[in-house]
Amino acid sequence: MFKNNFINNISLPNNIEIGIKNDLKFNLVYIKGPFGEQFLKYPKTINFSIGKVDKKLILSFFFNNINKNLNLKQKNIFNFISLIENNLISISKNLSFGLEKELIITGVGYRVYLNKEKNLLGFKIGKSHKMYFKIPKGIWIRPISRYNLKLFCGSSFLLNDTIRKIKNIKLPDVYKAKGIRLKNENIKQKEGKKK
Repeated sequence: MFKNNFINNISLPNNIEIGIKNDLKFNLVYIKGPFGEQFLKYPKTINFSIGKVDKKLILSFFFNNINKNLNLKQKNIFNFISLIENNLISISKNLSFGLEKELIITGVGYRVYLNKEKNLLGFKIGKSHKMYFKIPKGIWIRPISRYNLKLFCGSSFLLNDTIRKIKNIKLPDVYKAKGIRLKNENIKQKEGKKK
């Protein structure tokens, strides 16, 4: 007999809030923590409820019309549930503890400034005027000095995308490596012209 309902429990950080929101096309699971909020989408053919017992999250899954709509075998159902749980655990950890990366600005006279009121980063990178970058929602920045800063985020995609955009303001040149780079990032340098 094909089983179409499952109950599993997983452990998540205490500062994580999790729940379900109604949507016309999908089941939306929201995960909220100190480093932001994210949503996971799942088909309407999967219904599940969320509860807590002794600090553990109880997930109850029920698959509607499993044979017609999903066309999955029992083994694949277990794999799918495992994928959902792993997504919840991974995202919850990121939103609870945060991901961080450090940027370094290299070059004579190069500087970075943080304007908290306007939520802007200002860069002095060898041009006649400063370059500005609007800090996206969900990104936290802590200046370490005038030459380096740390970025924190609960989403690896948003963090990496922000890093990419900041680096594009002044990519390290291939001769002296002047510019913006990640800490411990190796820059392949070319030899300058010999006199």
